[in-house]
Amino acid sequence: MTAKPSRSILSRVIGLHWLDPFKALPHGVSGLGCVGIGMVLIIAALAGDIRITSHPFLQGLYAYATFANAAAGLFITGRAPKHFQGVFARTAVFQMCLVYYVARFMPGFPGGGALLITALDMAVAAFTVLAIGSFAVFGIQHMPPTIAVALLMGSFALALLAGYPLQLAILGDEWWQCVQVAYPMQAIAMVAYIYIPATWAFAVMLFGSTLWNRKIIGDLALGLGFAGLVIVTLVSTVLMQEVHLPDVSTQMLWLPCPAPPPGSWSAWVARKFDTSALARSVLAMLRDPPTPPPPPPLRPKFLGLF
Repeated sequence: MTAKPSRSILSRVIGLHWLDPFKALPHGVSGLGCVGIGMVLIIAALAGDIRITSHPFLQGLYAYATFANAAAGLFITGRAPKHFQGVFARTAVFQMCLVYYVARFMPGFPGGGALLITALDMAVAAFTVLAIGSFAVFGIQHMPPTIAVALLMGSFALALLAGYPLQLAILGDEWWQCVQVAYPMQAIAMVAYIYIPATWAFAVMLFGSTLWNRKIIGDLALGLGFAGLVIVTLVSTVLMQEVHLPDVSTQMLWLPCPAPPPGSWSAWVARKFDTSALARSVLAMLRDPPTPPPPPPLRPKFLGLF
């Protein structure tokens, strides 16, 4: 009796339940929409086509697909192994938080400064920070080393993008309005180069986690995929924002507004954590790499006799 051949990875992926949990809220189909539309927006941003990446219809469609994917994922967390259900639920809510920031930092977001929006800013920022910490702890405690290292890298990258929501929650909408006056393209840049790529990469990671949980891929594939996606997304978006939107946007992780007086602690922190300056240094090296020093002049052999 011959053994039944194992199904290929592609056939097993196709065989997933793409329309669950409901046909009106299909987790798999909405995930495909999130990944597909997100790729269009990210490629446009990396190419500098701000017209496409900031198109309200495309951004709205992307936000809808991503939020629907997260909501559907929340409904099916009970299907995961028991010790994964809690973290899967947190990832779904965290994805909703990222979608909130896609909308919140869009130009012309309505209701900024209103009591409800202020409360949402504070609540979502608090959950964002706590969730990132919980992902790192879960990875260390429960995941194989390869995946745990990748999760720590991802948590570090997510912690970088949590700085702006925290500043918004603490300093209020007045801070955000001030930032947009100082940097006219900051809203477009934050959505196009930070929160859309972050939600997209996070969605891809969650899909990879699904494949890993179904034993379609192994520890090494998931760990390397996580790490590679984090590095490529972070480096490419940071560099390309500085290529396409220099001066009219900034990547300072601590972004005080109005600008603090020179010599103050706030100015020192802003200068030390200025990702724009780092990106410009890297770009300058790539554009004009340092030339090696010329070799020393050759001495005639007979001079060595004296």
